[in-house]
Amino acid sequence: MSPNIEAEDLASTSVRIDANPLRLQLPIGSAVFVIRGEVWLTQDGCTEDFVLGAGRRFDVKSDELILVSATNGDAQLYVAHPAIAAAALPAIPDYLRGALGAARSRATSPAGDAARHRARSPIERVRALFGQHARAATT
Repeated sequence: MSPNIEAEDLASTSVRIDANPLRLQLPIGSAVFVIRGEVWLTQDGCTEDFVLGAGRRFDVKSDELILVSATNGDAQLYVAHPAIAAAALPAIPDYLRGALGAARSRATSPAGDAARHRARSPIERVRALFGQHARAATT
């Protein structure tokens, strides 16, 4: 595997990486999706580095050099051309992350405990639904 991926090589491709840094020179609008593992990613001119786990993406906003390497064992990336990256949904939209955090805090609160005790479990709801259908069929 070449330690470099240039924009000319990019038609959207899957790349396996290890701890050795891989150099990516990608056009603006491309995206790097982490399929498996965890990676460290940095881009020239960017003030922060990123550690991305499986299911996350990095959107290329500058044509500066990107360095990426696996943090623990191997990792699998999907490097998407700008047209494909634009069509792909974000890994986990920010608003969902916020909603998930709010749900977690409600789930651990005393009010959340009371609501869970009042709510029927999914199994109870399915049983009730089948019970209604069985009664309707016998009448």
